[in-house]
Amino acid sequence: MRTQLAGDGLNLRGHGRVVAPGGVFHPMACRAVARMCVRVLLGLGALLGLAACGPEALTGLGEGGASLLEQAYERASEAQSDPDRGERAPRTVASRRSRPKASKSAPMPPELRASYIASVQRDAQSEYELEASGTRVTGSCPAQGLELALGEGRLRISRARASSADGSSADGGAPVGSFSLELRWTGVGRPGAMAAVPAPTGRAQITANRVAVLRGHGLEEWYVSGPLGIEQGFVLSEPPRPRPAAEAAEARQAPLLIELSVEGLDPVLARDGRSVSLRTREGEPVLRYTDLFARDATGRSLDAHMDVAPAASLEPRAFGQQGVIELVVDDRDARYPLTMDPLVWAEVKRLTTSDAANGDYFGYSVAISADTAIVGAHGEDSAESYRGAAYVFGLRSTDGDACTADEQCASRHCIDDVCCDAPCAGTCKACSAAKTGGKDGVCALIPFGQDPDGECAGAEQSCDGAGACKKADGQGCGGASDCLSGHCIDDVCCKSACAGTCEACSKAKTGGTDGVCAPVPPAEDPDSECGIATEQSCDGARACKIVDGQPCAGAGDCLSGYCANGVCCNEPCDGECEACSAVAKATGEDGVCGPVAAGADPVDECEPDPGYPGSCGADGSCDGAGQCRQHAPAGVVCRAASCAGAYFEAEGKCDGAGQCEAGVTASCAPFVCTGAGNCRTSCRSTADCAGGYMCTSRGQCVEPAAAVAEPGCGCRLAPGLQRRHAGGEAPRGSALGLLLAAALGLARRKPGARRAGHRRSAGPSR
Repeated sequence: MRTQLAGDGLNLRGHGRVVAPGGVFHPMACRAVARMCVRVLLGLGALLGLAACGPEALTGLGEGGASLLEQAYERASEAQSDPDRGERAPRTVASRRSRPKASKSAPMPPELRASYIASVQRDAQSEYELEASGTRVTGSCPAQGLELALGEGRLRISRARASSADGSSADGGAPVGSFSLELRWTGVGRPGAMAAVPAPTGRAQITANRVAVLRGHGLEEWYVSGPLGIEQGFVLSEPPRPRPAAEAAEARQAPLLIELSVEGLDPVLARDGRSVSLRTREGEPVLRYTDLFARDATGRSLDAHMDVAPAASLEPRAFGQQGVIELVVDDRDARYPLTMDPLVWAEVKRLTTSDAANGDYFGYSVAISADTAIVGAHGEDSAESYRGAAYVFGLRSTDGDACTADEQCASRHCIDDVCCDAPCAGTCKACSAAKTGGKDGVCALIPFGQDPDGECAGAEQSCDGAGACKKADGQGCGGASDCLSGHCIDDVCCKSACAGTCEACSKAKTGGTDGVCAPVPPAEDPDSECGIATEQSCDGARACKIVDGQPCAGAGDCLSGYCANGVCCNEPCDGECEACSAVAKATGEDGVCGPVAAGADPVDECEPDPGYPGSCGADGSCDGAGQCRQHAPAGVVCRAASCAGAYFEAEGKCDGAGQCEAGVTASCAPFVCTGAGNCRTSCRSTADCAGGYMCTSRGQCVEPAAAVAEPGCGCRLAPGLQRRHAGGEAPRGSALGLLLAAALGLARRKPGARRAGHRRSAGPSR
C-alpha cells in the first residue's frame, strides 16, 4: 500500500529499514522517533517562551542551549510551513537532480542507545530464557528466528531454514536465509602485544535470559538474549599487561583491543567503522554486529569502533578461521573495570518497493504503530509530481514466511517454522510445503502413507491422507478400518485385497512377508480352498490342482504337472518299463513312478525275440528294474520232450542267460516211450513193448524166453528165460529163442491174411 503525501506532510527522519517484528522498534526507528520528540518539544517550548517572555528568555539558557533551541525552532517551523505549498508546479527531472541533498540529523547519543537496548533486553519474555545442559547453554531469540548455543567458550548463532518457499514476501519484504555463525573470544591486549584469552573457569551462571562466563585473569564474558538480538558483553577488571618498560609510554597510548574469531560467515566492515555485516558465501548479509558501547567504572562513555582483520593475519592457533572482528577502545584515563557491549542481530525482513528509484529517499522517514510501519520516500516522483510517497507495511510476517514464534505472524500461527493461515493443530496436518506437498503457509493434510512429524507411532502407522493415523501394511488388525490400505487379510493389514484363490497375506501362510499378498506355496491349502485336502491342493500359482495318485485326464489337472497311467504322478514317468499306477506297475502305490514288475508289459513296449522260446532270448516283458528283459528267465521250456524207442528225453529249459539246456534222457523198458514224452505202463501189442519183450494178455511186456504159457497164449517160454540178469537184460541165447518164437508165429498165420497184405499187430497167437 502506498499513500501520496501533500507538500505539508510531516516526515519522520531516519533510516529506511524496519527489521524488528512483534511491534518492537528497530533501533534506527527509535532514533528517528526520539529526534522527532526532541525537535517538537523544544520547538513548542521555544514558541511558548518567545510568546510569553520575548527574546530575553534566551539569555538564561546559555550559548549552547540557545543554539539547540534555535535548531529545534527551525525544525518545527520547517515542518509547519512551506512557502511554495499548493502553488509549486511539477518539477522536471533536471530540476530534481539539481536539488540539494537532504541533510541527515545527528545520531542518537550512545548512552541513550545503550540504555534503550539494555531495557528492552532485560524485559524480554520467558521464551527468551536460557537453559543449561551440562556445560552447554542453549536458548532462542524468537523475534528474529535465531538459535544460540554457548559451550567451551564458543557462541554459535544459527537459523535453520529460509523464510519462504518462493523466495519472496507478499508485503514487499525480502526473506533472509539460513546460516550458522560461531564467535569466539580469542585475544585481548594492544596492537603488537595480544594475549590469548583463558578458557572458561567453572560453570556458566544463568539468570533468566542472561548467562555469564568467567575467563580468569579478571576477564568476564556475558550474553543476553532478547527481542533486539543477542547482546554481548566483555568485562576487564584491569588493564592488559603493558609492553616492556622501554615502550611503556607508547603502550599507554595504544588502544585496547578485543579480538573475536569468526567462523561460518564472512565479516565485512561498514564504512564508518561502527558496524560489521556478517555475510554468507553468496554475499548475503544475514547478521549485523553493531551498537558497540564501551564505558568505564564511573559510567563514562569511551570512544570505541570496530575493525576486521582477514584470516591471513591470524596466528597458527586460529588456522581455518575466516577472519576476526576487533573491538577497538580508547581506554586512556579510563577507570577499570571496563565493559564493552556490542549487539548481534538479524534481519527478519527487508522492506522494499516495487517502484524504487534512485533519489526517492525511501526510508528517509519511518513511523511504527503496533504491526504497521509507514515508510516515507519524499523524493518519489510518480507522474513527475515530486510530492513524495508513503509506503505502508505490515511488520508481521504473512502466511508462508519463516517464523519461530506465533507473534511474528500476522495470523498468529507459526506452524512448521512458517506463518500459517490456521492453527493446524489436528492429527496428520501440516503447514509447510515440505510436509504437505502443497504451499507453505496453507494448513493441509499430510499425504497418504507419510508421517513427517511422527504422530502415528513411527513405522507402525502412517497418515491416511484424510487426517487420521492408520496401521501400515503388515501390522495386526481387527478390520479394514484399522489399515492404511483399507484391507485386513489374515489378521494383518494387507497392501491389496488379496481375494483370489490360493493367495494369502500373512507370512505364516505364504512364507513371505506379512502385509504382502502372495500365492500359497505348492501342495499347501491352509484355508481349505481346494476341497478335500487329499484330492487337491494349491499349485503355487494361485490355482487348485489334483494331488499325486488321484485320477487325471491330462497333465494340466495335476499339481505335479504329470499325468501317467491315468493318475497324477510325482514325475513324468515316461521311461522304459516305468509306470505310475499300481495296476500298471503290478506293484507299489498310485502316484509314485516306479519300475513295472518283472514279466509285465502294460503298454507293450518290449518286443520278444523271434526265436523265443527256443532261443531263450527276449520274452517281450519288463525285467522289474526299469528295462525290457533280454533273456528268458530260467526254467522257461525251450525244447519239447522227445522219444526214441524205449528211451525218452525230458523237455529242455532256458538257463536265464540265453542258453537252452537239454532235458534228462531215461529208459522206458520193458515199455516203449510215447510221443508225448511219457513211458507206457501197459501194452496192447508187442509194439508197445521194448525190443526183446512180448506183450501178454494181461497187457504186460515180458521177455519171451521167460514167458509161461497162459490161457489163450498157445506158447510157453523156456523156464531158463525167466531168469534175468541184473539190469533187466535177457540172458545169452535169448535172441535165438526170440527168433524161433517169431518163426513159429509166422508159420501159423492164415494164408488169407498174408494175401491181403494186412499186417496184424503182434500179439499172442490163439
